[in-house]
Amino acid sequence: MLYLLSAVLAASVVVVAAFCRRHGRALPGPEVAIRLKEPVITLWMGGFLWLETAVLIGIGFAFPLMFGGRSDAELNVALFLLLSIVLGAYLMLYGSVKRLDLSETGLLYVDPIGRRRSLRWDDVDGVEAVAGKRFFLLSRHGRIPVGGNRKDMRDCLLFADRHLDPALTGGVFPSLKQSLSLP
Repeated sequence: MLYLLSAVLAASVVVVAAFCRRHGRALPGPEVAIRLKEPVITLWMGGFLWLETAVLIGIGFAFPLMFGGRSDAELNVALFLLLSIVLGAYLMLYGSVKRLDLSETGLLYVDPIGRRRSLRWDDVDGVEAVAGKRFFLLSRHGRIPVGGNRKDMRDCLLFADRHLDPALTGGVFPSLKQSLSLP
């Protein structure tokens, strides 16, 4: 079972690295004024989960009885390691591929699996607050999440406030500005 988990871990690292290399690049299009990405800690957490998995697999090879000789114990360990691999891969994609590019004409959202959605400022129908220092831009095409590291989030909020109708941002932007210590 450890050989299989080792192969899954190696394959996920290779696939995610290739995927990030392909989809993590800047996209051609309108001049990007602000690029909103997730904090670097997201990548660190994904890498830590992969490292934890590799260390535990290494311990399993070095000390075979460490994970128990029973099949249910081995199954529990295998499920835990598999979950760590999957969550680590998602965090790596979330931290390196997901982004929001803001320009004078609109925005481009790239989700963690590389799907792109663009939205003009005129097409935004509303703004919805969520817990924390994040919000959603609403349109008839769906919701686009806006959030990331604190400095870029401040710039993004001010930029969006200049481009959106104040009637749309009503109670959401003033409270976000207050929580981000903006004027």
